[in-house]
Amino acid sequence: MERSLYWLWLSLRLGQGSTAGTAVLERFGSPEAIYEASNEELLTFRGELGETTVERLLNKNLDEAYSLEEYCLRKNVKILRYGAKDYPKSLTNLKNPPIILYARGRTEALAGKLCLAVVGTRDLTEYGRDAAYRMGYELAAAGAVVVSGLALGIDSAAACGALDAGGLTVAVLGSGLDHVYPAEHKRIAEEIEERGILLSEYPPTVGPTKFSFPLRNRIISGMSQGTLVVEAPLRSGALITARDAILQGREVFALPGNVNTEAAAGTNALIRDGASAVTCAADLLESFAYLYRDSIDPSAIRRASLCAQFAPGKLAAHGVSEQARAASKEEKRDKRMSETLHTEKRIDGKTVCELSGETEYPVYDTQVAPVSSKVPKAQPDDSVASLAALPDDCREVFEAMPIGRPITADELCRSGFDIAQLMIAFTMLEVSGLITTLPGGLYCRI
Repeated sequence: MERSLYWLWLSLRLGQGSTAGTAVLERFGSPEAIYEASNEELLTFRGELGETTVERLLNKNLDEAYSLEEYCLRKNVKILRYGAKDYPKSLTNLKNPPIILYARGRTEALAGKLCLAVVGTRDLTEYGRDAAYRMGYELAAAGAVVVSGLALGIDSAAACGALDAGGLTVAVLGSGLDHVYPAEHKRIAEEIEERGILLSEYPPTVGPTKFSFPLRNRIISGMSQGTLVVEAPLRSGALITARDAILQGREVFALPGNVNTEAAAGTNALIRDGASAVTCAADLLESFAYLYRDSIDPSAIRRASLCAQFAPGKLAAHGVSEQARAASKEEKRDKRMSETLHTEKRIDGKTVCELSGETEYPVYDTQVAPVSSKVPKAQPDDSVASLAALPDDCREVFEAMPIGRPITADELCRSGFDIAQLMIAFTMLEVSGLITTLPGGLYCRI
């Protein structure tokens, strides 16, 4: 078996969410060729790859990569290399695909399968819980792969349905495989590992952070041909996944909800703005029946209709809570983060639809809170520590932004950044309180 040592070295040097991975691989051909390139060769690509990226690639120490490779072998963690046979092919057309995916489970079973993401709010209602379970069950019974983030609420309810149907489900974690989050989902994670696939772009021993989940969402939508949002308020992490799907040119579906409940406001807004409304799995599969006629069987849904109905105890059997629930302190923090991520609906004055150029769907969120047009004054805080905790790509963007003057994404693109890198960096910098967004697609350091 081909060793993954140099792939691990490259992924450790670039970090998660980097847009430089495919560029440097295209330039040199393989991670080993990058490793063996002379300093002079690497330095010639400073303008193309960025100063910080090249500096990290000049570090040829393999100790961490050796340790990680040995750990993965010992802990039965599969290493899926970008472009390899067992690497999800649909991820290869992303602007910032993971160079390495760590996996446990039946990775070989993904070949030729229709993958569909089922996501939604943590604070689900009984309606959302029942619908998510039914959708997960029916999709899996028909032969589709159900992809989720294994989060509390809608994600885990859909995963339970898929497991009960005997189908294949994939959970994409926002942490390493040895740090399942939330911790109470350890039992269902073990079931998915045995009967489906656990995936992460983070090394197995890495714990979750507030930045890892927004980055993780692009993998959920990217490896799926379509994303279904079952239940979500206007400010929801599930809508981040929907936004990623739109940018990736994937189809977005939404389950209509009660117009009088906040929990359905986001899904209803998606439908209003162009997402396809679905009421059952058959509606969703109809869009893919021609392309995947050899791997899906929509008629199986009718045979499974009675079993697909939620009943008390079905989620509990997998260690998943069945109750509609109030947000915990940690989840309220995550919700505040999601609200920050959704405050600015436009990027350089363009809608997400206009930016992607690959989909007919307009931006889903038209209710944007007013933002002061004044440039914010500097505030004494722990900004230096916050900046140091961010990936190198984010620090590069922050340092390229002028002090005291707003700047557009276009200006930074002309400096050598690409738009995918900027979107990730702006998100992380804003969540960290280091920049703010202003009307007209402007960004400003605080």
